[in-house]
Amino acid sequence: MEALLDPDDTTSGLLASVRTSRAVAEQADRDVLIAAARFAALHSVDSSAEAARLDGDTSGDRMLPLAGPGAPLVSEAAAVEFAAAWGRSTQAGKRFLGDAVELRYRLKHIWARILDGSLLAWRARRIADLTRNLDAEVAAWVDKQFGPYAHQMGPVQLECAITQAAALFEPDVASAIAESDAVEHRSVTISTNETPFVGAGTEQGQAVLALGYLDGVLDAADALDLEQAVAAIAHGLLEEDGYAEASLDVRRAGHPHRHA
Repeated sequence: MEALLDPDDTTSGLLASVRTSRAVAEQADRDVLIAAARFAALHSVDSSAEAARLDGDTSGDRMLPLAGPGAPLVSEAAAVEFAAAWGRSTQAGKRFLGDAVELRYRLKHIWARILDGSLLAWRARRIADLTRNLDAEVAAWVDKQFGPYAHQMGPVQLECAITQAAALFEPDVASAIAESDAVEHRSVTISTNETPFVGAGTEQGQAVLALGYLDGVLDAADALDLEQAVAAIAHGLLEEDGYAEASLDVRRAGHPHRHA
């Protein structure tokens, strides 16, 4: 077993090692992004007409628009091959290639900072993800405006700045993106695993109720409809025998004596 302490360890030496390892890892991320862009260039076409011609061949391969308008289209088969080499899912591989293509062809100022090592790969990819739905002219404006300061901007600040730029130049597109993002954040999770609950006054280990859990993020109108439905059920239970004594929270949660 390796000893926890090495007699040659020093605070300054270990911190220097951490800084060096972090710099190596950050450059490795940039190198993968650069290789992805070069790989995509080997397996892409510039025009939709050429893509249509290739789509009609017998190989079954397709040319995909992984980046924004005006960027080359990339072979689907190549994207699958890249994902396998990268060790990620096909969808993740396509997304990564799309970011690389977006940066190389539509965000040239930011791409130059990847090449010179002055910008972290994850920051560049975040910008690419935010601009891929924008018109080429708007993406170029974002690239020029934010490229020099991208290393100083946090994810939230970047997102707000680019969203504001999109709203200024393309309000319809910005609205559609915002609506799509809102839809992606909606979800409802219902736990059906029964969790034993032991109340006061019961013997230890005696399950008197099996609890499930509900959690969700809804559209505001849907949330209001659900609230009204739950309130109506809770109020209706007041008129049934045995429920007048139950608290509002219990009645909102459903049948108070279902498992009694």
